Amino acid sequence: MGQRLALVRPTLRHLAWGAVLSTLAFVNGYPLVYADSGAYVRASITLEQLDDRPLGYSLFLRAITWQETLWTVPFVQGALVSWLVLLVLRSSMAEPRDLLRKHDLLMVLLAVGTSLSWYTVQIMADFLTPVLFLASYLIFSETPLRTPALVFLHIIVLLSLISHNSHIFILLASWCAWLLIVFVQPKERRQWRSWRIYSPPLLALIAPIFIAALYMKDGKPPALSRAGNVFLAGRLCEDGVMERFLRKNCGDRPYRLCPYVDDLPSDAGSMLWSDKGILAREGLSLSQGDSVLAPLMQDILRDHQAMKGYARSALIATLVQLFQYDAGVGLHSYGPGTSPFFHIGNHFKREFSRYRMSRQQREDFKDLDWANRLVGFVLLVSLVYLYFRRDQWLHHRSLSMLFKAIIAWAVANAAVTSSLAVVDPRLQSRVLWLIPMFAFIVLIEDAPWARNENGPQLRPSGGRREP
Repeated sequence: MGQRLALVRPTLRHLAWGAVLSTLAFVNGYPLVYADSGAYVRASITLEQLDDRPLGYSLFLRAITWQETLWTVPFVQGALVSWLVLLVLRSSMAEPRDLLRKHDLLMVLLAVGTSLSWYTVQIMADFLTPVLFLASYLIFSETPLRTPALVFLHIIVLLSLISHNSHIFILLASWCAWLLIVFVQPKERRQWRSWRIYSPPLLALIAPIFIAALYMKDGKPPALSRAGNVFLAGRLCEDGVMERFLRKNCGDRPYRLCPYVDDLPSDAGSMLWSDKGILAREGLSLSQGDSVLAPLMQDILRDHQAMKGYARSALIATLVQLFQYDAGVGLHSYGPGTSPFFHIGNHFKREFSRYRMSRQQREDFKDLDWANRLVGFVLLVSLVYLYFRRDQWLHHRSLSMLFKAIIAWAVANAAVTSSLAVVDPRLQSRVLWLIPMFAFIVLIEDAPWARNENGPQLRPSGGRREP
């Protein structure tokens, strides 16, 4: 009985925080949706992997909705984040004193002042991007963990990797940065001997095999994505890279985009969904468009001049993406004719009326300047606070490692998403709450009530203590 209570109490605690993080869903009257939410819902029912997105998040939805209700999604997503934040907080503390009270305070600050709750209440795989970071960090930072927790963290990492293709590249890029940090700091080189530092990137290399196998299950050729060429072609339309290449080479090779060289789409989103995109102009599906554009993309990737232009464009886009923080993006109504409306109405009929009557469908969330200003203000204050308190946390081993890992992840997220897709505040805001989280941890640890008789808890630490 005692062992059961030991398992039930933490679960109930995190579910309670999941409910707190679901407040926006209660205010809205239904979980929030985005344009892609309908595709995830559809795949959770059919279990067919779509051409432009892996099946992982839809498998997650299938497991927690029981094909009956989407209300469980924000609860479980919030509870998962709560558990991971607790582990990160515990790994960052010099002493595990008042751990639960500090966790409560940290969750309140995150729920009220950051973009976190805007993503945990959405039916979108975006919430998994920071979750992937937290789980990966807990693994390769050698945080003391019991075997069941460590196994579960690896499952979370794999699920996140097969939920969005960008996650694979983000993890590998940030892991390379992490290795560089370890290499230049002699005291950290002992981590090279630990298998845990290699398991997240190993899962990132295994994830494409899972994704390819899921396509083969549906009778399709194995691939990492069946729309990658369409996305990248749209991305190269930005800053004139595609136009310059076509004008230079269309005389020698009749690429399918040559007739449209004077009226190319502006970005990847327009390439896929606008009237200027090749899908609309040629009447192609995503996979057909991917095959049609494959020869063009192969030639562009071999063209040094085009790649120089793309590299310059990607660098600028990365810098722009780094400063995108708006939380409420794309949360307008999705009525008749949209994917969320159709698939929620088709597969969750008993709660469809609740969806149609939600505040989002009445355009109450179309203008969220107040939320964006709050998120931006908290982010700015967090950075200012961390700058003035840098002498404290920079010499604290656990905290300095966490901060460097967060920055590496934020930069990798900006670089991958802006280089392979589009510059979009939604894609960066989903991870930027990690910076206020770190600032709140420093603040909580440095608060007067967190000090013991011998001095402040926040102090230089020569090694990690067992929680």
